[in-house]
This record gives sequence, structure tokens and C-alpha cells, in this order.
Amino acid sequence: MMTMGLSIYFIYRVYVQWQNSPLIVAFGEQLIHISQISFPAITICNINQVSSRKLDFFMEANKRINGPIIDKRIWSKIFTTVLNMDVAIKQKDYSLTLHNILLLNNMTVEDIIEKAQTVVPSCNEFLLHCQWKSSVLPCEKLFNEYFTKYGLCCVFNSAFYEENSNGSFKAENASRPGIDNGLSLILDSNLDDYFGATEDCNGFKFFISHPWDPVSSSRSQILSPGKEALASLNSVVVQTRQRVSDAGYGPDEMRCYFDYFILKHVRVYSVPSCLLECTLEKTQACGCRPFTVPIDNGYPVCNLSSYPCVLEKFRLIQEDREQCKCMPNCDDLTYQTTLTYSSFPLSSSSSILENGISNGMKHKINTSETHLRENLAKLTVFFNHDYVDTRWRDLRFGWQDFIASCGGLLGFASGISIISCIELLFFCLSCK
Repeated sequence: MMTMGLSIYFIYRVYVQWQNSPLIVAFGEQLIHISQISFPAITICNINQVSSRKLDFFMEANKRINGPIIDKRIWSKIFTTVLNMDVAIKQKDYSLTLHNILLLNNMTVEDIIEKAQTVVPSCNEFLLHCQWKSSVLPCEKLFNEYFTKYGLCCVFNSAFYEENSNGSFKAENASRPGIDNGLSLILDSNLDDYFGATEDCNGFKFFISHPWDPVSSSRSQILSPGKEALASLNSVVVQTRQRVSDAGYGPDEMRCYFDYFILKHVRVYSVPSCLLECTLEKTQACGCRPFTVPIDNGYPVCNLSSYPCVLEKFRLIQEDREQCKCMPNCDDLTYQTTLTYSSFPLSSSSSILENGISNGMKHKINTSETHLRENLAKLTVFFNHDYVDTRWRDLRFGWQDFIASCGGLLGFASGISIISCIELLFFCLSCK
């Protein structure tokens, strides 16, 4: 009886483990070449979101607006608060004051958004040189401008922003590893034109993410003037075997969602997209949608008087992301980035002008030695290896494996088999 009880106890433990953790993630049998996966989306956001020169032109063109004269610094605060959510959080207690200033001048947030393009430094102004897979290309062919939670940003290879703007997208991929086969950029900070810094530093924020992911604060990096950043990529592909889905396991058991898991406003599921949609739903209680959320859910754009309510919803989601129930993708592609920084430029300004800046930009920038050394920065993103690792999400064991484990435990603890148990049961029933 003791050995039988021990067998039952062992079988019970195996059953509990099976129910609590039915799946296992293991190393894949084969590697995948980098040409078969998407190159990541690269997003560049200028930390300076207000050009001093452009703001002067804007104020001159709008000086006849009825109402009190708005100081240049107040204009800067209005633009950065509307365009950048991080600034809005810092200016939370000041948002109502800015809202009243706009009202006195018969202006709305929609007016500020409409005029933002005339004030924010554009991609064409600070992207001096773009090289993709060993070919120097016009930056405007690689990058598109989109408003994100960090203001106006330059976006390369992003399905999320392309799909939400024009509905078509084809992902870029790298054919070979190495610095010369990735994306290389030279950027001009133009520090003399700063009038709306969104951080306590200069330069650029850049993000390396999955093409279907919106810009996420958890992936931001800083590129300072006078620096070169080498971003070496190693990717991991996670795939889920078909028999997991065939076994009838739902998201709660798998602890993941497939790409086709339907969100209301985004076609392909990802954790950042899910969190963004969750944020959008929570802010509906404020009667509006944040301008920095690039999804139109039918609600009007939030004015500055709604920002305290909106920012409170943002804070609650950041403190408790579990409420959004955004689980990982069952089939996923992640990019692991190793960053190396060095000084830039190391060579003379004449060498940079000859080899490092596109011809169309040379007449548009300050080409003095001092300006180039104090303002230029370089970013290179590339794959480090020909192949990427794979992982498989698979069943820990099925019914057949569970029955086999029961038989093995019975034999180990009691010296009997499942067939012996069936014969014993048949004998007991026959005796009756």
C-alpha cells in the first residue's frame, strides 16, 4: 500500500506540472539566415523639437493673431507639450495655463498640430547622409516623417506607421552581416538652433524595434553630438509548433498570442501595439484621444485642458501593465542590440565633407571645422552574424507522454505496470 501511495503521489506531481506548465521553449534544430527575417525599424527623434529659426518665422507670420502677445518661450512650451508626451508629463501642472493662453488667442490644439511642421526640425534638415546596404541613397527615400509620442520623428522600415498612414508596406531585410551591409546615418544636431529640447541633453533619441511595433520608451537610446554609435544586432526567432494549437490550448495556457490575435485598431498583434491600444481605450474616459497615439478611434484630439486626465491614465497603465493583458507573441522576432560608442568625427572636416555627407546637403549646412566636430553624430545598425538563433514553443508532453510517465512511475515505485493495474481491476470486478 505504501508503494502504491508513493506511485500515486508521483503521478499527481507530474499531472500538476503538466497542467501548470504545459509548454516548453527549446532550442531550434536549424538556424535561419538573416535574409529571411526583417531588418528592424529604426526611428530617429530629434531631442530639439522646436527650431529657433523656424519659430521666429512662425511668430512673424502669426503676429496678427488676436489676443495677448505670446512670448517665444511660451510658444516653445506649447509646441513641445502638445507634441511630446514626456514633456507633457513634466508640464502637467502647467497644461491648464497653456490651454488658457491658446483660448485667449482663439487657437486650439488642432491649430498647433497643423502648424507644427513649420516649427519642428525636419528629417531633411538633420539627416545629412544615409547609406543602406553599401549604397548611398537620398534620405527621403529611406525615411518617412511621423508624429510619435516623442514628437516628429524619422522612421525607417516601420510597418506600424506605414500601415496606419497608407495601408501598404514591404519590409526591408539585410542580405549579409557587417557594418557595410546595414544602415549608416550621419546626423547634424545643429545646437545653435535649439529652442525646444525635450530632454536634459543634446542630440537624438533612436529606437530599434520590430517593424510592427510602435515606438516604445523601453527601447530608447541617446546619440549625443560628437559620438558614433555602432549597434550590433543578434536576433532570436521564436516559433510555436502547430500541434500546440491543435491540442486546443488557449492564450491563457500558452501565455502568448498569435499574430492574428485581433486588436481593434492594429492589424498585427504585438505587445507594444497592445499596450498602445490599451492606452487608447483607457483615455476614452477623458473624452478624447492623445494626439501622440497614431490611431484614430473616432474621438477628438485631446486639448491641453484634458492632459491631467490623460496623463493620469498613462501613469496608471505604467504602474500596472497587467491590466492590459498584453502577453508576448507566440511567433516572435526579437532584436538584441549591443551598443558601442566612440568619438566622431575622428578625421578632419574636409574628409567628412568629401566622403561622409551627401552632395545635396553640403550647401545646406555649416561646414566649419568647429560646427562639424561639435554637432555631427553617426549611427550604424547592422547584423553581427549570418544566422540567427531559433526557439520552438512546444508541448511539454501530450496524453501519450503522460500515460507513459504514469507507467514508468508505477514500475519505479511499485514494480507494476498500467496493464497490471487494469488486470487487477478486472479481477476485483470479476470476484463480485
